[in-house]
Amino acid sequence: MIALFFVVLSVANAACPLLCSGHGSCGANDKCHCYPNFQGTGCDERSCPFELSWNGHPVDGQSHKYAECSNKGDCDREIGMCNCFEGFTGEACHRMRCPNDCSGKGQCLTLADIDSLYNGWDAEKIQSCVCDAGYFGADCGKRICKLGDDPHSLYDSDGLLEVNQIQKISIAAPNGFVVGDEIVISYIDWRKQLWTTRAIKVHEDWYSSNYVMETLIALPQRSIPEVKITTIGNPSNILLEFLVEFTSDETPGEQPILVVGSVGCQLHGCQPVYVGIGDTDATVTVTTNQVGTSERIECSGRGKCDYELGTCVCSDGNRGEACEKLTMVF
Repeated sequence: MIALFFVVLSVANAACPLLCSGHGSCGANDKCHCYPNFQGTGCDERSCPFELSWNGHPVDGQSHKYAECSNKGDCDREIGMCNCFEGFTGEACHRMRCPNDCSGKGQCLTLADIDSLYNGWDAEKIQSCVCDAGYFGADCGKRICKLGDDPHSLYDSDGLLEVNQIQKISIAAPNGFVVGDEIVISYIDWRKQLWTTRAIKVHEDWYSSNYVMETLIALPQRSIPEVKITTIGNPSNILLEFLVEFTSDETPGEQPILVVGSVGCQLHGCQPVYVGIGDTDATVTVTTNQVGTSERIECSGRGKCDYELGTCVCSDGNRGEACEKLTMVF
């Protein structure tokens, strides 16, 4: 009877802590071997996700090792989830949180999303806001005010009369244009919104500068309220060139370079649908023919921007959406 008591006592003393909580196996020396995602002497604690640590130091030639919660959070051992420190997010606290979640006016993107060529250790970790058109700021919380030309300034820094910007578009098709060839023209307005024209038929519409002008003016939200198109030389079956002059006081100074689409897009969802140029050797170039020398600044430099509303509060003597006009005095 006494011998049996000592056998039972010996077995009891040999049991692993908490019987490994059902999350591991009891091994030699009364030590638990925990299953994946569990830890502790009795396998009663859950592990949290691991990712590259934010805290770097040279170890075995690597500056950033894997760490639980990326060393930017505390692990809740009961449920195995990271409680991230302020400014960090993700299941392993492995991403930097965007300020104010971009105010609902932009996308929170990683460095890799923003620049596909960047491959640093933090490419998938650091995030920043890419604002929707019309908004800016670290958290996209400010609205952009309209850009304009200072109406009090008529001359550039060299003392010359300010001039409009003129861009030159050249399309060359060594093998010749054919009936049905189409292009589109894209423009980025002051809100940083990209707009693309409807299809322009090269053979049928190109010879009419008025048609190209009307197509650009038809872009939404008065993106290009006024423009002058001048055909260069005589359009031929292999070369088409023309000048685009931004003549409106709502598109002053140096304008974003126009982009001409010529490869075509006819799949479902394309906007716009257009054929493109059939000649696979065709080339398109857009260059600045004349630099616009008038100002292109917030509220024309003659008012303050209300960043909450995105409207200019003009100084005395000025008016207009961008304070680009002088108040008439009688």
